[in-house]
Amino acid sequence: MQLTKDQVVCLPILESGEGPGSPNTFTTQRPAETTVASGNGEKVNRVTLVAAPLTSKDVPESVIREIAQPATQTENKYPGQPQPTGVRTHLDFQQYVFVNQMCYHEALPWYSKYFPYLALIHTIILMVSSNFWFKYPKTSSKIEHFVSILGKCFESPWTTKALSETACEDSEENKQRLTATTSLPKHFSTSSEEGSPNQSTPMLTKAGVKFSAEKPVIEVPSMTILDKKDGEQAKALFEKVREESSFSDIPDVKNDFAFLLHMVDQYDQLYSKRFGVFLSEVSENKLREISLNHEWTFEKLRQHVTRNAQDKLELHLFMLSGVPDAVFDLTDLEILKLELIPEARITAKISQMINIQELHFYHCPAKVEQTAFSFLRDHLRCLHVKFTDVAEIPTWVYLLKSLKELYLVGNLNSENNKMIGLESLRDLRHLKILHLKSNLTKIPSNITDLSPHLTKLVVHNDGTKLIVLNSLKKMLNLGELELHNCELERIPHAIFSLTNLQELDLKSNNIRTVEEVISFQHLKRLSCLKLWHNKIITIPLSISHVKSLESLYLSHNKLESLPTPLFNLLKLRYLDVSHNSIVVIPLEVGFLQNLQHFSITGNKVEMVPKQLFKCTKLKTLCLGHNSISAIPEKVGLLVQLSHLELKGNCLDRLPSELGQCRLLRKNGLNVEDHLFDSLPHEVKESINQESNISFANGV
Repeated sequence: MQLTKDQVVCLPILESGEGPGSPNTFTTQRPAETTVASGNGEKVNRVTLVAAPLTSKDVPESVIREIAQPATQTENKYPGQPQPTGVRTHLDFQQYVFVNQMCYHEALPWYSKYFPYLALIHTIILMVSSNFWFKYPKTSSKIEHFVSILGKCFESPWTTKALSETACEDSEENKQRLTATTSLPKHFSTSSEEGSPNQSTPMLTKAGVKFSAEKPVIEVPSMTILDKKDGEQAKALFEKVREESSFSDIPDVKNDFAFLLHMVDQYDQLYSKRFGVFLSEVSENKLREISLNHEWTFEKLRQHVTRNAQDKLELHLFMLSGVPDAVFDLTDLEILKLELIPEARITAKISQMINIQELHFYHCPAKVEQTAFSFLRDHLRCLHVKFTDVAEIPTWVYLLKSLKELYLVGNLNSENNKMIGLESLRDLRHLKILHLKSNLTKIPSNITDLSPHLTKLVVHNDGTKLIVLNSLKKMLNLGELELHNCELERIPHAIFSLTNLQELDLKSNNIRTVEEVISFQHLKRLSCLKLWHNKIITIPLSISHVKSLESLYLSHNKLESLPTPLFNLLKLRYLDVSHNSIVVIPLEVGFLQNLQHFSITGNKVEMVPKQLFKCTKLKTLCLGHNSISAIPEKVGLLVQLSHLELKGNCLDRLPSELGQCRLLRKNGLNVEDHLFDSLPHEVKESINQESNISFANGV
């Protein structure tokens, strides 16, 4: 079977050597020409199909048998079906061959046919050019490997020593090294001048002799950064430089660059040092500093300056690579907060900030230059330091002799910390306030060094039980003491020795009983007692002995009643018993003629006694969230009342006498809207008018 130029299949015919009976032959129909006379006397050629043997050595015998099987077999195989008529041509096989050839040449895309050849040619070209193509470096996949090898070169002993020499150029050890001399014989050979074959090149000469007319002068050999041992290691490290193979494990570019550094280090220390500085962390930090100053200009920093609640100018910088130089040009800044700045450095330019009084370092171990420290030592008044480990506390903190307030927030009780360096606080001679927010189990004994001048001590624990408080006994000048979240179950006896104590705050502890309160009578200056957020059930009758009390905080406890002796504290001006379970307000409440603030919100009170309104100095009255059904008309006697809370009760109306409370404003009256609307029109107008006047005056 053959394919002509017109892509027409030509069927093979019987060859002379094979007859029809050959095993690889079968017959097929072939056309034959016959001449037939037509009716008009003309001869017409007629083509008829004759059986011709078909020979193919490549066609399997099974196909031949299937093609050559007689039609009778087909009729026997399918007896009930109509048989096809006509002459069998067996064109299906010929069509298969034709379609196969046409699909390959016409339907198959050109790039699919020629891509294998393209890949083969490309591969051959790359293989031919591999001697110079892959040598620098061998393959693209080696780039990462190249970088890692280069990093190892910079971490090698000779590179490390170069950086060390650069960083410690003025140190004693370096000076001794650079001034070291090698002892040589008094007489020297002059073979070098006589043209000795062993003469070295100037680059490789490490030591030489210069002759003068009077005496020989020894030229001190230039010191290399590598010693003998390191030199041998370097030679072994770069032995592969001599290899010329383009398929070595390490590309030649690595060896060439590393060997170049090695040679520079051996014979040109000045260049080596400069190159070492360029690759050092010092250079990196300098570049970061330049970038930081370029980004954070004076104008940008000025936009971030704000005024806090105390009307002070403050600037808070967060997660920068350092402190921009322009910060120190903000001469009117009063508070500077630096948070998560690992490379914070306070330079001498801080002396320009004549108004700075307060610094905050949050996880920021700042370094201070000597001139800057001298300025801070004389001007800084308040310092806040927040840390994870005590090592983050700058050591210069303990030398700020003018410091008055110190706030330390972090872990002070771990075994590694060993109760921090509080022993160094003895040099803070002007320290007045010490605030410790941590997890202390005892008051440090060495904190008593601050006792002569410390007036306020604050310990905010995270729930760790504070066990030892004996050190408090020595702090006789302490005026304010706060012990929050210390898991105290009783009032510590050491507190009763603080004769100058004026304010005691034991918030959020586990105190259940306060029987020791009678001992407070010895604290003649105690004016404020805060026992809020505890589990106190009853108030002892001995509370009346603490005559000096002016403020008493008992909110968020479990009180069910108020003892009568409590109202014998005639100096009491502030009484807060909110969020308890109190049912009745004793009639003796009227004895508190100096009471200005009374809060009983969140209890179970059903009636307000008229005696309460004898406390004519009341400015704040909180009766909200109780079961009160009516407010007496005598509420009008509270002419100084400016804040009244009645929301959350069972009231159906408000007394019109509220109009007599001339200082009561709409924003100071906390009550449901429908109750406010129940007031007479004149009263509502009066309260609203007062509000308008107050807002007009800027109150």
